[in-house]
Parts: sequence; structure tokens; C-alpha cells
Amino acid sequence: MFATREAFEAKIEAGGFLEWVQFLDYLQGSPFPEAHEDQDVLFEIDVVGAQSIRKHYPDALCIYVDAPSREVQAERMRARGDDEQRIAQRLERAEAEQQRAQQLGCAVVINHSVQDSVLEIERLIEATRDAHTQQSSNSPAENSE
Repeated sequence: MFATREAFEAKIEAGGFLEWVQFLDYLQGSPFPEAHEDQDVLFEIDVVGAQSIRKHYPDALCIYVDAPSREVQAERMRARGDDEQRIAQRLERAEAEQQRAQQLGCAVVINHSVQDSVLEIERLIEATRDAHTQQSSNSPAENSE
């Protein structure tokens, strides 16, 4: 959703976001999802957003996708046209974000290639689904009959 800063701030005040953050010079956020119980919801967010989601959904799978190194991250940012100031700002935040992701217990995927990263993320999602299915089938309420 693209909005004026005033409209965005009004939605924040109204509790309209699952998570939101000021990132460098702009605001970004995710409205509460409208998903059924048997559906997955995927957010592309930073670690501040992941922390907020964990407050609402403690068993959420959080995946931290990281570059193989800060040098590779800077090269990728230059290749997409980011200016040196933006790259420096982003790299300055990277180490703190990595540490916060570890504190949150996020799974970590090192993005050597998009194809390999997608496969690893799919594997993590499937493993989490399987674990939730196992948990549901072992719950006392369902087995008490």
C-alpha cells in the first residue's frame, strides 16, 4: 500500500498494521493478514517487523536471508543502482540486524544464489508445516475421545 506519510501515520495510530518500521528515510508496514487457518502468510520484512510478528504469532517461522558477505551485499546494491550513501547506511545496519535475527531464533538462509535460497526457504516452510501437523495430531484435545 502506498500512502502519504500522514495517511500512513493515521493507520499506525488506528492499529492497522501487524508491523511497521521507519527504514532509513521512509515508513513501511504490513497490514494484518486475512488468511484462513490452513493458509501460509509470507512477509518480506526486516527484523523489527519479525519481532512484532512474533508478539502476535509466537510460533511463526522467521527466516533471515543474508548475503554471503558484506562485500557481496555492497556489490549487489551497486549493481541495482543504489548510491554509496544508501549502501553505507544499509551495511551499517546489517550487523545489528543479523544479531537481532539470531536473538529471535530466526532460521538463516545465506543467499549465494536465488535458486538455492528459494529451495532452502521451501524446505524450511515444509518442515514447519510438518511440525505443526505433528503437533496438532498429538494434541490432547483431539486424542481424548
